[in-house]
Amino acid sequence: MRMRNYSNSGWIVPVAELAPLFNNGELKKFLSLLETDEVELIENFLWDNLPRTIPKPEVFMMADDAESQELEADVVYASFDESDLFESKPTEKLKALQAQGIDPELMSWVTFG
Repeated sequence: MRMRNYSNSGWIVPVAELAPLFNNGELKKFLSLLETDEVELIENFLWDNLPRTIPKPEVFMMADDAESQELEADVVYASFDESDLFESKPTEKLKALQAQGIDPELMSWVTFG
């Protein structure tokens, strides 16, 4: 069976760096979810609780067999769609993240499957 490469790209930030976006009650729930590494639960929480000025990211954990020079295995990441954060200049959504001290980087990676 032949393996295929699936290239990915997006604005990436370790999901833990999104913690400053939540108030006390939400923050406790968010931090407890981070301890579980349950990607789907974390993503659902983000989609339900992020401020409206912040785009909804996809959440993933790098697989051991994925290739990336920048991304580490066993770290949960939030991936924002490229067009949500940058067009020909930074969008208001990117500026909102950066105002909170969160600076996602545009990266590419490959998933085998």
